[in-house]
Amino acid sequence: DIIYEALPGGTINITKFDTVNNLVSGAFEFTATESYPNTNPKMTAMITSGYFKDMPIGEGAYGQGNITALLNGTPFNSDTAGLEMIYTHSSFGGINLFDYGQDMNNDSFISIQRIPLRTGTYEMDSSTTRKDSTPIIIFQNWGNLQRNASTESAGSSGTLTITTCDLAHRRLSGTFQFSGLDSLGNTITISNGEINNVQWEP
Repeated sequence: DIIYEALPGGTINITKFDTVNNLVSGAFEFTATESYPNTNPKMTAMITSGYFKDMPIGEGAYGQGNITALLNGTPFNSDTAGLEMIYTHSSFGGINLFDYGQDMNNDSFISIQRIPLRTGTYEMDSSTTRKDSTPIIIFQNWGNLQRNASTESAGSSGTLTITTCDLAHRRLSGTFQFSGLDSLGNTITISNGEINNVQWEP
């Protein structure tokens, strides 16, 4: 592989910055020189008529919505006064949401995976979540991996209700709850969970 690094003097022109649908478009051009595997200023590449169209804005997107819940009775939410710490991507014909709380380096996160793109209520336990099409609720603690729990674990259960699924604007709303045991035998309870107008990436 050969890697080129842009030289000073390139231009980028943002032609669309949509803070409602969180999409950005633009055009660019620049000249670059080889930087890997060798630094060779004589090896140049000129990029002209470059463009990007409707690229999604990810974490920290404008008006992305938020996720809130009580984690063992303690408030857990993604609302950071405009910079929502939510990551989304598509999987198995549905959406995966990751809520990192108010700090991306937070020890814990809540994830709801394989969310169907339709309204409805979904009951989950360790037998149903073995199916590729059934949603999963996961609690993860990075500081102590034995504190992890999910609806895939024996003795756990969860409910997800999607109340709004706006396909045109890629936005979801709903509620969720979870109860289960981590590998140390501690109870993990997620209650009053709400997905509030969260936008997923296309």
